[in-house]
Amino acid sequence: MKTRAVVFRYSGLEISPDTLSAHYQLDERSFSETVTFDGVGDLTTPSGVAVAQLWYLLAGLSYYKAGAAYRVDLASTPITNAGRALVKAALLDGLGEFAFRNELNLHDVEVVGGLDSASTHYVAEDPSSLLTPFGGGIDSVVTVHSLSAALSQSLFVVSPTSGRFEPLEDTAAATKLPIVRATRTLDPALLERNPDLFNGHVPVTAMITLLAAVAAVANSNSGVAMSNEHSASVPNLTW
Repeated sequence: MKTRAVVFRYSGLEISPDTLSAHYQLDERSFSETVTFDGVGDLTTPSGVAVAQLWYLLAGLSYYKAGAAYRVDLASTPITNAGRALVKAALLDGLGEFAFRNELNLHDVEVVGGLDSASTHYVAEDPSSLLTPFGGGIDSVVTVHSLSAALSQSLFVVSPTSGRFEPLEDTAAATKLPIVRATRTLDPALLERNPDLFNGHVPVTAMITLLAAVAAVANSNSGVAMSNEHSASVPNLTW
């Protein structure tokens, strides 16, 4: 029988011009994740840092799930009221399938800490430029071909440290659009099959979307464009 952890803590986010390094702690276990960008401007602008902090908060759920702690400590992470609402929604809704499959009730989780922060406003230098997260599937291909030719569009591709996925790369090359890249390096401990830790799905689409937003701000793009497929092979579940 797995035992839930007591505290999950956000230990800090390091931001360099092209790299995000996120640090977390689950009781006595420490985790770190690194994302390295290629083809972007400086990530350390005030707007870039603000969006990166949101990614850091959601990316932490990949490590929180290992112990499903009763308390989440945001520590000294700057956060707005909207940011707190996002974290709570990601925790309850984004980990909904995880909670169901592990028979957990995450409504009892207490979120504490965080430094109250004012909102950061961002104005794009080029209002016609967009960044499109591209996974090579139907939805991202539809996005690319549906957007106006009058827009300046670039693709955003996230790859694991194991290397690039050839079918995705072939599809991206067929668009003839410039590509902005990010490489995620997950903590190796997260990938181990540890019977004492919980496992399951996390809101990875939200995490990737926020990485795209980080890249878009660094490149002065006006936004991130995504499609959400209307159909689904599995119906919604009310628990």
